[in-house]
Amino acid sequence: MAEMTGDATHDGARLLDEVEGEGTAEAWMNLCLSQGGVVLATPWVFFLAYPQPDAERELYVAYAYGDLRSVGAAGRMCLESGRYDRMSFRRGFGSGRDEEERRVYNLAELVERTERLAQRVSRWK
Repeated sequence: MAEMTGDATHDGARLLDEVEGEGTAEAWMNLCLSQGGVVLATPWVFFLAYPQPDAERELYVAYAYGDLRSVGAAGRMCLESGRYDRMSFRRGFGSGRDEEERRVYNLAELVERTERLAQRVSRWK
C-alpha cells in the first residue's frame, strides 16, 4: 500500500486507483458527475456517489475516504439536499466476500450513526 499524505483528495484517489486499477478514480468521478451525482474532493473527504438508475432517491456511494466526521458531514449534506432518502454502498471493493455485498441504509439513520461514532472516536484521542 502506498504511503498516505494526509490529504484525502490525493490519498482517496490514489487508494481507489490502487484497489480498483489505474484511472478508476477519474472514471468514477466522471460517472458520478455525468449522472448528476455528488463528488466531494477536499483535504478532509473524498466522496463519490450517484443516484441509482432505477431509484433516483437512492444514492449509491461508489467510494468514500476520510475521517468519520467528514464522511458524516458529507452524508448530512446529501440528506439535507432533499434529493435522497436512502444510501447504498459496497464495502471491500473487489473482495468477492458475500458478507460485503451492496448494503442499503436509511440515509438519516446512517448519517446519525456516523456522527455519533465520530464524536466517540474524538473523545478517545
